[in-house]
Amino acid sequence: HVRGLLENWTEWLNPAGILLGLPAILPDSLFATETHLNLRGVETFTRRLAEELISGGLAPPPSP
Repeated sequence: HVRGLLENWTEWLNPAGILLGLPAILPDSLFATETHLNLRGVETFTRRLAEELISGGLAPPPSP
């Protein structure tokens, strides 16, 4: 079910399939509430999103 949802988002947003590499779930320890990430969760998700954008060619790699 989650995979299908991610595939639909990918189709609608047309991001060259890069969203499919993002995790569908994250550990409870990364959430401040049921629906909002805590600081560690934001950092973790942002890092994963950046990796996906870079590997998909939709963002430049970070400067050294």
